[in-house]
Amino acid sequence: MRPSAIVSKYNKLREKGKITGAADHKINSLNNQATADTSKIALNAAAIQDHLMRRMFGNREAQRIQKPKTRSLAQAGKDIVSILTNPKATCIENIELEKKKQEYLNSLTLAEKLHLVKKPKPPLTTQQWKGIELQHEKRFTIADSCPICQEAFGIKEQVILSCSHVYHKTCLESFEKYCNAKVCPVCRKEQYDKKAYNEGLKLYAMNALIKIQAATRGYLAKKNFYQHMIDIKYKPKSKALGKRLFGHKLAKFANRAVAVARKQQKDVDRFIEKIDKQLEANEFLFTNLRIDEALVEKAKRLKEEKEEAKVDWNKVEEKAKLLGQKDCPICLASLVKDNKQKYLVSCGHIFHKNCLDSFERFDLGESKKCPMCRSHYCKKLIQHNI
Repeated sequence: MRPSAIVSKYNKLREKGKITGAADHKINSLNNQATADTSKIALNAAAIQDHLMRRMFGNREAQRIQKPKTRSLAQAGKDIVSILTNPKATCIENIELEKKKQEYLNSLTLAEKLHLVKKPKPPLTTQQWKGIELQHEKRFTIADSCPICQEAFGIKEQVILSCSHVYHKTCLESFEKYCNAKVCPVCRKEQYDKKAYNEGLKLYAMNALIKIQAATRGYLAKKNFYQHMIDIKYKPKSKALGKRLFGHKLAKFANRAVAVARKQQKDVDRFIEKIDKQLEANEFLFTNLRIDEALVEKAKRLKEEKEEAKVDWNKVEEKAKLLGQKDCPICLASLVKDNKQKYLVSCGHIFHKNCLDSFERFDLGESKKCPMCRSHYCKKLIQHNI
């Protein structure tokens, strides 16, 4: 009989007065037990409800598969160097496993912690992963490929499953997304565990290094062989060897010619650079000379204005009247008959304006000299006849 039924029967007997003190104490203990059982049943029901909700709907953001990020060739090279030379790789792997274990504990529901529902399998330990990796290495060769895309593992990121099968990380994520199931594509094992795996990348890197080393050694050996034949002046008997030897000589001559041409090109570039610098310097000098010429012309004009201010033009006009000049000494045309502008110079001679201006432009002398008396002069523009 349930404790709740016993309590209800006890209440009816106590109302009739048929209950003793010892029986009353026993009934109280049964009542407390019934309350505890009811609380436990409520807790278990809430835990199971929470478990079902989380397992059926879960965290949709966590279930969403993100777009895989491709790894560049430079990043793959850095990963290869770190894998081959990093002594702390095992320590980092242990940290990742501990992190995965903590995530597993955090993902358990209350029903699973109370053992009301069967727990999912815990993540594998380091020793278990070592056994799985050894099992895979027994059947793995460099010629093996990803079972999904059938391409070589190469520099792409790889993962190993708890069933010892290895895939490209992106291939496995795509398989899980489109199949909507967490099943190994080869052995169909469900609810597997996985971790990053670098043995395929190591074998690929070692194979690439061996090929590079073999190609380099072959090139050096072939080069030294042909150079030795040239040094000993060997005359090949077969036409094929003779052609290869001639090709080596021609390539050597071409390389020397290219080196000389590059050196000459560098010399030409330096020469052109010097010319450009010299032109820039000359342009700077020419600019300064133009400025100096303008300053000289300005100084000359100021000097002429001062000299003109000192000349007594009334006396000069009287002197011109005494000379009685009627023709322009430059063009020999009349000064009286035409109405052209005229210059009166400080020595008393008169010229047409255009004639004297032209004479000054063609005169190479630094100072102005009168075409008639060769004396220095100042000039004044006049309109009337003297």
